[in-house]
Amino acid sequence: MFILRRAAELDLGQIADARGGRPPPPQKDYRSRALCGTIAPAKTNRRCARRNGKPMSGGTLALIVAFALLGAAIWLYNRLIEERNQVRQGFADIDVQLKRRADLVPQLVEAVRGYAAYEKALLSTVTELRAGALHAGAAAERFGLERQLGAQLKQLVLLQEAYPQLKADANFRDLSAKLVEVEDALQHARRFYNGAVKQYVTRLESFPDVIVARLFAFRPMPFFETDEREPVKVAL
Repeated sequence: MFILRRAAELDLGQIADARGGRPPPPQKDYRSRALCGTIAPAKTNRRCARRNGKPMSGGTLALIVAFALLGAAIWLYNRLIEERNQVRQGFADIDVQLKRRADLVPQLVEAVRGYAAYEKALLSTVTELRAGALHAGAAAERFGLERQLGAQLKQLVLLQEAYPQLKADANFRDLSAKLVEVEDALQHARRFYNGAVKQYVTRLESFPDVIVARLFAFRPMPFFETDEREPVKVAL
């Protein structure tokens, strides 16, 4: 062991004598330097910054943070747009069914008028609610009128129990069946719409979505509530 150590010292001494008394230069860490300027772990980047004498400037750090915030804002904005489009699609489906129901109202009113002339108050209310719903501006106002119209239409159909001749009328029976079909489709469309509105409103009230929503003026949509009653049964 001693002999090997002594031989190593002699070799180093000979190298030093050959270079004029200077020891051999230390080996350079080419591997660690190769990592500098490439994608490396955080510790390696900090080590390279200290070695090169070029720490990250405040402007560069601010630029990186700004790009990160911009990317997050764009992602949140696109997500809110997607949620709002779902609500609008649900509203469009409801609008189709409401228009189908509105087309049935005049025919139902005329069919009932021929057998139940004494129900003028109910017939007038149904006609007025239909006209108001068709000309309503805001969605909340329209939903309120449509809810009232739906309740009055149920009362209109139930008149067949008090007027046997009306119940036996083929035209009235056909219109009543179509109304039930429209109400079923409207119920499914309303459920989809209310679910989309619930998710959209939750986004608008959650952090950090609420920040983007206020910056770009996203507005919540109203729910389409209705009276949960038993469906109208029509004897066919």
